[in-house]
Amino acid sequence: MTDARIRRALRARLEALHRGARDTKIFDELGLCEGRARVDMAVVHHRLEGFEIKSDQDSLARLDDQQRLYSKVFDRMTVVAHGAHVPRVLERVPPWWGVMQALGIGAAIVAFVERRPAAQNPARDPLALAQLLWRDEAIAILERRGLDHGVRSRPRRHAWRRASEAIAIDELAAEVRDALKLRRWRF
Repeated sequence: MTDARIRRALRARLEALHRGARDTKIFDELGLCEGRARVDMAVVHHRLEGFEIKSDQDSLARLDDQQRLYSKVFDRMTVVAHGAHVPRVLERVPPWWGVMQALGIGAAIVAFVERRPAAQNPARDPLALAQLLWRDEAIAILERRGLDHGVRSRPRRHAWRRASEAIAIDELAAEVRDALKLRRWRF
C-alpha cells in the first residue's frame, strides 16, 4: 500500500471527523523546528495533532529523529502504519503516541484500526512551538502582551525566544494554533 493511498484515506477520515468544525484546519506536510522535519499531516483545532504515515514502502530509519522533533511540538501524535511496521512502531514510539494500522481492502478502500490511542504529550518544548510562527505572527503576539520591546527589528529567532520564555506554554500553544488557523498560505 502506497503513502499516497494512505494519505488520501487519512485526509478523508480527518475531514469527515472534523466536518462542520469551522475552527479546524488540516495541513499536509507541516514544517517543524525550522524545517528540520515535516509531519505528513497536522490537524489544528483545540489542540495540535500530528500524523506520520509509514507505508509498507517506507523504512523506519528516520523514526527516531522524527519522534524527537514531533514530540517537541504536538499535543498528540499518531503514526499511521501499514503491515509489518506496526509491531516495531509500537515498540519504538513513546507510550503517549497513538498507533493506527492502515489496512487495504480491495484496490480502493483503506480501513484504519486503532492499535493504541494517542494521549496528551507530557513535555512540549515552548521554543519549538514558537518556531511554528512566522516572524510577523510572533511579533504580533508579543506586542499584544507588551513584550515586543527589543525584538521588533531583530531576526525572528529573538521573537521566538522571547515568546517561549515569557509566555506560559498553554497560552503560547493557543496563540500558535490561532495563528496557524488564520494564516494565509503563499503558493
